Amino acid sequence: MKEMPLPGQKNLSQADEPLFKKVWLSLLIAILLCILFAGLWWILKKQEEANRRKAIAVEAQKALDIIHVDINNRIQSLQRMVNRWEIRGGTPEQEFISDAQAHLSDDPGYQAIEWVDESFQVRWIIPLAGNESAQDLNLAFEEHRRIALEVARERRQKFPSRLFRGLFFLHRYQPSVEQVFS
Repeated sequence: MKEMPLPGQKNLSQADEPLFKKVWLSLLIAILLCILFAGLWWILKKQEEANRRKAIAVEAQKALDIIHVDINNRIQSLQRMVNRWEIRGGTPEQEFISDAQAHLSDDPGYQAIEWVDESFQVRWIIPLAGNESAQDLNLAFEEHRRIALEVARERRQKFPSRLFRGLFFLHRYQPSVEQVFS
């Protein structure tokens, strides 16, 4: 049997109904706010990661540009030695050593500057200390190297390669081509 409330007394279920609605509404709003904040946090996190990647890419490009300029300056400087060699038909060993030492002193970062003859044999290497294993080395000791050296000689090109020890260095061959006049 259903109990009837006394006069002046409210039914408990009716009295709790607005409180129940308020609690659920508050919980629903809190959950929605949490979802909203989590979504915003995720979006900001992704945006921050994208900005960081862009900043790293910009800095990497700056570093590459600096390296490119430095390498080109070094190549131009070495090309002057090659040009002098070609004009004179050779360079005395002591003059080559002096020029190479000046390059090494002015532009740290070279491992060595070498003169390689037409058979791709390393004849002079500055500095010799620490590079003894390269002295008299035939740079065309592998087929692909020989082909690349011959192509560079034919086309008067320069190209990078790994050092013979497999280290990751920039090694450029600056071909000097004998000029023939008719």
